[in-house]
Amino acid sequence: MIVKIQQTENTDISSWEISNIVSSLSCYDYKTKLLDNMTSAFSDNIDLGKLIIFDKSFEVNKRYTNLGVININSIEGVLSIYAMGKPRSLFFNYKYDEMNLLFRYYDKCRSELYKSRTRVYTKNDMARVVIADMSVREKVRLIKDQISDQVNDYEHEQNELGETLDHTNLLERISLIEDEFLNEASQFEGLEIARKGYEECILEGVEYREMTGPQQDYFTNRFVGFFKFFDQMARPVLALERNDNRTLDILKLNHINRNMRDDDVFKVTEMQHNSPVALAISAGISLGILLKYYFESRKLAKEFELLEAENADLASTERERFDSMLQYLTDNNVDSINTLINSIENQHLKQQIKNSYNSNVDKGRKILRRYKLDNRSVTLETAVE
Repeated sequence: MIVKIQQTENTDISSWEISNIVSSLSCYDYKTKLLDNMTSAFSDNIDLGKLIIFDKSFEVNKRYTNLGVININSIEGVLSIYAMGKPRSLFFNYKYDEMNLLFRYYDKCRSELYKSRTRVYTKNDMARVVIADMSVREKVRLIKDQISDQVNDYEHEQNELGETLDHTNLLERISLIEDEFLNEASQFEGLEIARKGYEECILEGVEYREMTGPQQDYFTNRFVGFFKFFDQMARPVLALERNDNRTLDILKLNHINRNMRDDDVFKVTEMQHNSPVALAISAGISLGILLKYYFESRKLAKEFELLEAENADLASTERERFDSMLQYLTDNNVDSINTLINSIENQHLKQQIKNSYNSNVDKGRKILRRYKLDNRSVTLETAVE
């Protein structure tokens, strides 16, 4: 679908504001498609521990051309995940919680190493430990031991070259960091118990207020926290683990990897910079959802009332045009996502996904309204394939 929007008031908009409009609508489009993917997965009753979100948005200026299916049991796969951010699963999943912990542990140790100008222990060293067959506590200890060995070797080499170094304080700080993360690792068993208790509550239809304290904490920190994380990020990266339990698929990878971009990706096909500003956007049905929400809003109904008072014939023509566009959007399955949402059995999950859709649509509408792009200037140029 190609949507044309144009200002109805001739107000000056700077070039950076135009960039902001395009960026904001692009983010809206991308997040809508991610929500569609999640909704489809939830309606299929996927294991909620297999849905992953990373702790940072992807960067628009990076090409990500080497990003594809990720083998989480390989050094290359671990490094790909590390580059995208620290993973967080919707429900507790030992491997991703472990990876999250080890990434944070590594970052904190590396920060201390850099402060001491001791650049030892690489990401590859860390990745080898991540895929090792041992417990998370054993991995925490191993990383600390390997760092200590490399620091001591570096110190010995520099002393032989005549530079006197003493990294005793550095290694003491690394040991304190080790204690901190060993303590966190010891909580993994409790998280698994909380997950099981929460899942039992879901299966039995227990409402939030009837859950135990730990189950409520799990619900708030883990479940609601996942969607809050999603809502706050402009370009979140999500992944879904395959049933083989060793590979991750990045959702909507075609929006991230520049070599994979296709007609599904948001594009500005035409732009008029002079007042009034006008944009022609190709983005698929996602913009149709935003338009439909707007067409059915009370604000638009009020505009029609005012227009009718001024010019009844024009108001009638505009109403016919809008009715036609609404019918077009309906015919092209704009509402189909609601059917998927309603098929989600988990009522808590259903509510959270609705909240995220509404939050995303509100952000889209705000950018249109802010720049006077949200009223009778909207037109639909082509049909959905």
